[in-house]
Parts: sequence; structure tokens; C-alpha cells
Amino acid sequence: AADAARDWIQRFSRIRIPSAYLRSHNTVTTAFREVVATPSKSTVRVLVGGKQAALGTIVDANGYILTKASELKGSLECQLSDGRRLRAEIVGVDSNYDLAMLKIEARELPSVQWAADAAPLVGSWLATPGLDNAPVSIGVVSVAPREIEAPSGILGIMLEQDDRGPRIDQVMPGSGAEKAGLQVNDVVTSANGTMVVSREALINIVQRFKPGDKIELSILRGDKEIKVTASLSSRMQLAGGDRSDFQNSLGGALSDRRAGFPTVLQHDTVLRPNECGGAVVDLDGKAVGINIARADRVSSFAIPVSAVKPLLADLKSGKLAPGPSPDDLKRALAEKIDHLRKSVDSWSERLAQLQDSLKRSQAAEVAAQQAAAAAADAAAKLAVQKAHQATEALEKAAQEAQTSLARATAELKKFEAETVSLEE
Repeated sequence: AADAARDWIQRFSRIRIPSAYLRSHNTVTTAFREVVATPSKSTVRVLVGGKQAALGTIVDANGYILTKASELKGSLECQLSDGRRLRAEIVGVDSNYDLAMLKIEARELPSVQWAADAAPLVGSWLATPGLDNAPVSIGVVSVAPREIEAPSGILGIMLEQDDRGPRIDQVMPGSGAEKAGLQVNDVVTSANGTMVVSREALINIVQRFKPGDKIELSILRGDKEIKVTASLSSRMQLAGGDRSDFQNSLGGALSDRRAGFPTVLQHDTVLRPNECGGAVVDLDGKAVGINIARADRVSSFAIPVSAVKPLLADLKSGKLAPGPSPDDLKRALAEKIDHLRKSVDSWSERLAQLQDSLKRSQAAEVAAQQAAAAAADAAAKLAVQKAHQATEALEKAAQEAQTSLARATAELKKFEAETVSLEE
């Protein structure tokens, strides 16, 4: 397989035809078909709601599959090379590399074969396997492994220093600050619970967060203190980034998460975002990394094998399992609120019944006391004692019901507030 691919490279390397044409030529795909024949068996389609969201790589014969984490937003299935579609569960996530480990109920699966930890040289040919023994796409290593930093988020405001703290002097159109309702002359007093007294302090806090993150602000507007939640933008978005994104996307859609990786191997393979998550292999069919993002018009990123392999044990162990999704949280909160509302109604009804019984018992106790005073015998006194005990028992039950009602009501308000916060 490697010899066939190398033969093609040698025969066509001096022909001045655009590389995109050469890579889609039948001669090319035929040559690389043998290269990807084995790794194709270790490749799966990751389906979200029945549609392909990513590719995945079988890394353990017992049903463990590595893929791109940020594309997994819904019910998951994996389609194997033999056609089977099996339900998948996320058992581990590494947010630094945007990798997720899936688990399916299957055994004796064909695991990927890893290349040596050393990264392939710049100029080396790579192929991305599909499920049909043909390459999804072919490319060349462009840049040696390097870090891709995540851009810091910005609010989209200009600040001046005020005696009371950083004062907003300008709000940029289309920014998260504008959408959150921030206004000129607002004074920011805290950010995410941290008090700020200077413009530099506020800038330092905001720069710790990424575009798309939300930040809670306390502001003074005149003499009134209000709280707002603003979504952060990127500098590119506020500086004509839409035009840049448009130019980059002329070669195809870009991945939503395409920055903030500790190390990546950059290559010029043309991939769709839903074709990331699978292995990228050398001419020997060995995986040199996991495709993680379509970065721009001419670049795709892969997490190199030297970074992937040390993560596998922890990702499979379950200790990196993700928390519940927002939808799961909403569903759980809705169920809890429904249960608490029924509890409040039940305790309210119980309390009303007890209060009614208590009134009757108190009246009966008064009548017994009056009868005892007139009769002045042991039987009358015993009747008073029993009436008093019944009244005390009802008073205690009513107090307990009142306490339970107050507790259920407070808990209901708490979970209703959490629902509002989750929606925001």
C-alpha cells in the first residue's frame, strides 16, 4: 500500500496541476485506497440524532471510541464499518484537546494501529480514512507540532477610570455588552463576584475567559445597582471578523472549536467539520494523530499521537466523565419542581385539615372543662384530660405540617430560581 502511494507521489510530483485536482483524481484515490484499507475498519461514524456529527476512532477492542467532543450535542450512536449502529455513551472528556471517549456495547473490534510517537516530517503525505475503504481526503503535513492558543474574550466596551471604579465610555455595536444592555456611564463594581476598582482589574478578569463564555457583572447606573450577564465576543468578531470567516469558509465550513489546543499537527487536508474526530494516517496506514478541527480554508489540525496516547487510560477510566448536559439538568429540575409542587399542595391540604380538626378539638376541650366544673366528678375530669391530649396532639401535628410546608415551599422556590438561571 505504501509503495503504491509513493509511486503515485513520485510520478505526479512534477506535474503542474492544482493539488486539489490531483488529490481528487481517480489515480490518487486508488493509490491511497490500499493505505486506508486497514484503518478504515477502525473508523466509525458518530451520529447525533441520526446525522453524522464526526468520525471516531476505535482505540480499544472492547468498544472504546475516540472522537471530537464539542460536536456531541444529543443522543449518540456509532456506525461501524460492518454497518452496525450501536448506542454510544460519553465516558470521558478532555477539554484541552476537545477529545471525548465513547463506549459502545461491542467486543473484538479492530483497534487503530498507532504510528511512532515522533511526528511525521513537514511535507509527509497523510490520508483520512472513511468507512468504505476509501480516503475521505488526502493532504500533506504543513507545520511541525505547535500550540494553538485560544483567543481571550472581550466585552466590547471602552473604559475610563471613575472615582467609583471603571466607567463605560463606549459600547461597541453588536458586542455582548450591548446585547446585555450595558450603557455609557455605567460603572462596573464587580465581575463574577470579584470586586473591581480599576479598569485594569476588570480587563484582567475578562481576559481569563474565552469568546462565548458568560460573565456576571454588577454595575452602578446612577444611584441604582443592577446585575447583568454578558456573553463575551472575540476581537475578530468585533473587528470585521465576519469577512475573515467568510473568506476562510470559502473552502468549506469551519469547526466551531478550532483553537485553544496545547499542541496540534497542521496539515492541508480538506475536511468538513463532521469529518473530524477520526484518525489521520501515514503511508503505512498507521495513525499519526486524531483530526480535531477544520481550522481555515487551507488548514486542518490533528492532535498528534504523542499527545493522544497518554490520555487514553484516563479517558476510559470514567474519572473524566462529563457532568449532566443542560437538557438533562432542565429535565431533572422540571421533575423535581413537579414533585415539590405536589408536596406543597399535599402539605397545604393536610395543614388545612389539621387546623379544622384543631378548632373542633379546642371547642370540645372547652365544653369538657365546663362540664367538669358543673359535675365535679372523676369521669368529667378524665374527659377534660383526654380532650386536652387530643388538642395537644393536633397542635403538634399542625406545627409539623406547617414546618414541612415551609420547607417544601422554600425548596420549590430554590429550584424554580435554578431553572431561570439555567435558561439564562
